[in-house]
Amino acid sequence: MKKVALFFLLTAGLLSAQVDLSAGMGISFINTSSLTDYINYAFADSDNKMADFTSAVEFSGEADFDVAPRYQIGFEYATQIYSFNVTSGKAGLYDFSYVAHRPSILGYYIWEGKGYKLKLGAGFGLRYIAAEEQVRTYPNPVEYSAMGFGIIGRGQAHTALDENVFAFLEASLNADFPGELSDNDDNKIINTSLDENVNMNSVSTTIKVGISYHF
Repeated sequence: MKKVALFFLLTAGLLSAQVDLSAGMGISFINTSSLTDYINYAFADSDNKMADFTSAVEFSGEADFDVAPRYQIGFEYATQIYSFNVTSGKAGLYDFSYVAHRPSILGYYIWEGKGYKLKLGAGFGLRYIAAEEQVRTYPNPVEYSAMGFGIIGRGQAHTALDENVFAFLEASLNADFPGELSDNDDNKIINTSLDENVNMNSVSTTIKVGISYHF
């Protein structure tokens, strides 16, 4: 009963606190070294290699709640979308794409004044990747997935457009560890050049813009 009462007290406290709701989109620059090594060895040639850092589009929504005069706790759901395709002498047409689902819990320290709010924080969360690989020599694409965790360091700057409406700019540093890709039968993607399974562990930076509503 004490745990149930504590849960409802915390929930009521969050619902009565000041809330910042935000939605944004941006671009992430990602280094996924295991995937890059695999694609460059097996499919790309010298003229069209996968770069060490590649870009992905990111969309997100977030709700932040005041828990103390200068502190907030935030809940974010972000989605990254990425695709790489190449036509080469090694494999003909090759395509690899994925969607990364990135729910996170964050803690922020805030500074605010008339017409602005600055946030500096960090957090962690689940990382789930749904990937698809298509090689021209095979009739159907193969679906893979990976799931693990990730951590975030972040700064946000919010500037008032109206009494409650703000525009924001965000910069994040991310380290994600979803692990090895596997299909529905638990078969892994193998990089034969290194004799290892391909994983989706990555480091990245994200720049994002959006709109937030503070009430």
